Amino acid sequence: MKKSECTIIKLDKGEINQYRGAPNLLVYKTNDPLSNVTLVLEKEKRALVIEPPCFTANLTELEQRLRSLEFKVEGLVLAYHMTGANFIKEAKRYSTRNAEEFGTKGPGKAMVDNFANVFGSAFDASINRVTDYIDGDSVTIAGITLNIERTHDAFDIAIPGIKAKYVHMLGHDVHSIVGSVELIDRELTKLEGCIEKGYELFLSSHYPAEDRDDVRQKIEYLKRLKHIAAQAKSGEEFKLLAKKEFPHYGGDHYLDMTAGFLFPK
Repeated sequence: MKKSECTIIKLDKGEINQYRGAPNLLVYKTNDPLSNVTLVLEKEKRALVIEPPCFTANLTELEQRLRSLEFKVEGLVLAYHMTGANFIKEAKRYSTRNAEEFGTKGPGKAMVDNFANVFGSAFDASINRVTDYIDGDSVTIAGITLNIERTHDAFDIAIPGIKAKYVHMLGHDVHSIVGSVELIDRELTKLEGCIEKGYELFLSSHYPAEDRDDVRQKIEYLKRLKHIAAQAKSGEEFKLLAKKEFPHYGGDHYLDMTAGFLFPK
């Protein structure tokens, strides 16, 4: 399955990139202010959703689309995003205990509260209640097996049926949010491991599907970012050097966050 081999379906608010495989994959680009992306895996009309949308208009649009396709959504998989409790209410909610902690009490909840203040009623801040905890290293929902790889905050997901890997954030031409040099090393190890394991499609919550070359570009970016962090004497100098090195990268607000983490005042 290659990132370019998809059918593009334009909706009123967002867009679906549809991939044929076993299972089929729908990548729903919300086009919301946070560039959120929701993933739908489907096989024989049985489906699961990874990370429901965060904005009310997108929640309604995607639910209507899935119901029109007569998909039976049997589960929502909640890793880094715990919002969207009003989405397909009859579906079970799956998550790990550490992800629930992150999203309902930890930094994830703090971000939700901030977005609710910024965007008001357009943002659905309702928090999902986990119905089924994932305590093992895999889970099968709607006949589709997901391999669970726990992270510091939540978990990543391997989808062996389509040689795909889901991580929270990627984006080969977008700045990364990195909390420390140690976390840069951890992310490098993870991404290099993904290449070694032979994954072909890379999925995330804030960027369309990517491929191995995109991941290699991200690896080189992180290596350069680590070097820049060692050179810089302040957050402002760090940002100036990073923008000079990567002048066409998006996500300046992500770079601001990284500068704040690496150079606290």
